[in-house]
Amino acid sequence: MIRRLIRKLGVDVVRYPHRHLKTEVSIVNVLKANRFKLIKTYDIDLVIDVGANEGQFGEELRSFGYTGKIVSFEPLKDAFGKLVSKAGKDEDWDAYNLALGDVSAVSEINIAGNSQSSSILPMGEVHQQSAPESIYVGTQKVEIKRLDELFPKYAHFKNIYLKLDVQGFEKKVFEGAATSLKKIKAVQLEMSLVELYTGESTFFEHSEFLISQGFRLMGLEPGFSDATTGQLLQVDGIWYR
Repeated sequence: MIRRLIRKLGVDVVRYPHRHLKTEVSIVNVLKANRFKLIKTYDIDLVIDVGANEGQFGEELRSFGYTGKIVSFEPLKDAFGKLVSKAGKDEDWDAYNLALGDVSAVSEINIAGNSQSSSILPMGEVHQQSAPESIYVGTQKVEIKRLDELFPKYAHFKNIYLKLDVQGFEKKVFEGAATSLKKIKAVQLEMSLVELYTGESTFFEHSEFLISQGFRLMGLEPGFSDATTGQLLQVDGIWYR
């Protein structure tokens, strides 16, 4: 009845093709699926998970069928405790209560209100304004090691995937991995489009460095955005060579 009345006005009503819509959740799932297709295509047999937090990335790897070795690094004590409870049930998952950087030292990490945004670097104003729940609430002493020091134990793996979630500390990790990076097949890292942590390298600097090392950009996933303006502030770059 309603449709007939509207048609008299020269307008028709049809069912919207919902099957073609992609919700935010489905888009995220597609991006993750593509990421793990690359891992399978390149026959990755070791994933080095730096900034593992509570082990979320390791769980995703297993849920998508990855059966290879995982080595996770997490400096925060509380998050590491939850990480160990997961890794301890998996004989192919090692966990270290360490941060990675350019030197072996003891440093201080700033603890964010949401845990995942914790960083050794100061948090910038853009980050604080865009995500006030991430503002620092305390500090903690952490041990830092260079990847080059730890890598020999895992150097026998053939296709290695390095995942960095270190909140602006990526350049320092790369500087401490000058030798091991030569043997790494793929790199996944958060890349800020604007400076979110004081002194961090941004998308363009990371891209220039990785290209110089022979990597190609194979995937780009939207990440952190300003909740008010919608401005995209950070992406995950997936690089292979």
